[in-house]
Amino acid sequence: MEEKKLGLTPLVALVVGSIIGGGIFNLMTDMASQASLGPVIIG
Repeated sequence: MEEKKLGLTPLVALVVGSIIGGGIFNLMTDMASQASLGPVIIG
């Protein structure tokens, strides 16, 4: 049985996607802790 392995391009895409996804959640947390209610609702 043949093993399936990820190549370099899919691995890079996974890392970049994780960084972008994590950044979006951090942005929302920072906005909620520092901004007033109006901008948070708009965002």
